[in-house]
Amino acid sequence: MTGEHEGVIDHVALLDLTAYTAESLARIRRIDSVALVLVPDSLAGQLGAIPMSAVASVIPVPDGARARVHTGVMTMDGGAFAGPGTEKDVLVMTGVLVITSPVERVGYARVVTTGVILAPRGSEAALAAGLSHVTGVVAYYDYAENQRVRVFQGQTRLRGETLANAGGQGSDIAIVAGQLVLTTPVTTLGYRQVVVAGQLAAPEESMDALEPALHVVGQVAWYSGTARAFTGQERFDRGFFELLDEPVTLVLSGAFEVGPDVPAALLREKVRAIALTGTLKAPKEVVPVLQLLATQKQGVIGPLHEEE
Repeated sequence: MTGEHEGVIDHVALLDLTAYTAESLARIRRIDSVALVLVPDSLAGQLGAIPMSAVASVIPVPDGARARVHTGVMTMDGGAFAGPGTEKDVLVMTGVLVITSPVERVGYARVVTTGVILAPRGSEAALAAGLSHVTGVVAYYDYAENQRVRVFQGQTRLRGETLANAGGQGSDIAIVAGQLVLTTPVTTLGYRQVVVAGQLAAPEESMDALEPALHVVGQVAWYSGTARAFTGQERFDRGFFELLDEPVTLVLSGAFEVGPDVPAALLREKVRAIALTGTLKAPKEVVPVLQLLATQKQGVIGPLHEEE
């Protein structure tokens, strides 16, 4: 059970100890299953004496630093990195960080990121010097003065005509930071570049228009017929597949299960392809079918927990 009153801290994504004193830190007996621990420089040695397991990273930060923590998709301009008052701050970002103008200097004491950073070309030197701890990918996109950067985040369904960018200019950039499903083909592309840091599902007829402009860090799934997108957690039982009128492409981002009542033959009949970011569990005999159907996969396909 999680609780400092027991001297145990467990199963949290971020443990921020920057406001702790030596006395309060001494009350912690064990730390388990934590993705990231922030600790003041002066207490790093004391923290090292505490038993820890399944802790991904420990980041020492300057004493008195304030942690600015962001999760999900965050958009900022390059000037925000050098803003006044950030010299003793620590920026902690988990997810996708989109920078819309060149970064000239990083003013933060530490920048800790897990996931994807997208920045304009011209930011390479400043970010290389200023990023202190990066787990994931730093990618750069083309930049031009006065261009507009449009960010698609969350779970979005749009017609392909949207990417014609009516009223925009040819130097504009489109960034897919969440899950974007295009329901009709793209015939005219009005963006100089389309950067995919999340998931993009588009009809196969869009390939000629989209492929020359794509910069892919995440996933692109080309589908025929119909695409169904899901984010978060979901369990698909036999009734779901039986209700489908035609085979679909499943675009999945999160943790998913196929119920034990779903036969392999039904999956082959009702699913054209699977684009997966995350985990997909199924009965052991169905796992090979899911692996065959997974044309795009970032994560794990495996047996249901009760079968492990």
